[in-house]
Amino acid sequence: MVSYWEHKIFFPPDVVLVAGAGITGLSAALYLKQRLPELSITVLDAGIPPGGATTRNAGFACIGSLTELLDDVSQHGQDQALNLSLRRLRGLERLRQLLGDKALSYQPCGNYEIFFPEDTEILEKALAWMPQVNEWFASRGYSDPVFQVVEAPKGLPADAKYILNRLEGVLDSGRLYMELSEKARKAGITLVYGLKIKSFKEDAKSVLVNLEGDDVIICRALALCTNAFARQLVPSLPVEPARGVVMVSEVCQGFEKITPAGFHHHMGYNYFRFLDGRLLIGGGRHLFLKREFTLNPEPPGDIQRYLAGLAARITGQSSLRFQYVWTGFMGKGPSKDPLIQPLGQRVFCAVRLGGMGVALGCEVGETLADLMVSHLV
Repeated sequence: MVSYWEHKIFFPPDVVLVAGAGITGLSAALYLKQRLPELSITVLDAGIPPGGATTRNAGFACIGSLTELLDDVSQHGQDQALNLSLRRLRGLERLRQLLGDKALSYQPCGNYEIFFPEDTEILEKALAWMPQVNEWFASRGYSDPVFQVVEAPKGLPADAKYILNRLEGVLDSGRLYMELSEKARKAGITLVYGLKIKSFKEDAKSVLVNLEGDDVIICRALALCTNAFARQLVPSLPVEPARGVVMVSEVCQGFEKITPAGFHHHMGYNYFRFLDGRLLIGGGRHLFLKREFTLNPEPPGDIQRYLAGLAARITGQSSLRFQYVWTGFMGKGPSKDPLIQPLGQRVFCAVRLGGMGVALGCEVGETLADLMVSHLV
């Protein structure tokens, strides 16, 4: 139950409530506060910390690999797929401007897509398309080839082929979250954790938000930035939760010498990087696509075994042990374009980031803030 004092401090009259304390929600709150400094804004999250993807991803900049782009083209057409990649680049730049590379521990070290001998068919398709996509990026200001074939990085399988995406990077997801939340607090935004919204109802002057435990918050406006969890509040939204599994090994001698870049495999469904003397690896969702559209937080044993086998192949160490295993949840849908729209006169949403929240979240949050300003002033 929420006390009188908590209502007074966290949910004062005329408060604007943002649901979801991930990258999108915190960014939306920050930009909204910049546009309308007099607003009282509270960011509310059910988790401690948030349980979606912001602190549960692999720390990739999320620009994508060549075969992921190729797969997007097959599903959505070339213009939409490549324009979304530009949006990711702009969004990443916006995030870097907002927080700074040092605060993010951002490294613009590129991303290597790895192709094993059995991946020859998809490699040939990627190589055939690579000149065209490089020309497309060049026409938009990226003069050096974005994608290029390179030698195997030191410490990685020599029998594999590699395509480098020079625009990708890696960062520290924990520091990203801490810096973003601290910036929100310094801006005068209130952050509240451990309270879950059960339902809401809009009337002519306000939004009545029902919390679990039967507490009611009356707010001026409500922004839903809950991404994978959006349909728990608005079942009609075209966004589904997709579970992702990430594993981090114990410290292993020699891993600290391997390039800190990110690595992708199989159209981006598998990914790994070396950090702090450990191997981080995730993915495997493509093996059980329908099953993995779920909010069940338990990491499936079959995917853990698959990732462990892939890790052994990458490192040559069959006895590699994993110290950390967790799941995060992405918001997927029929389109990879984020869903940013009003749901009424005082209720708004910014969801369906398609597993690209690191690159897109800040820009999506700013777009949502501008949309809200047009309704609030």
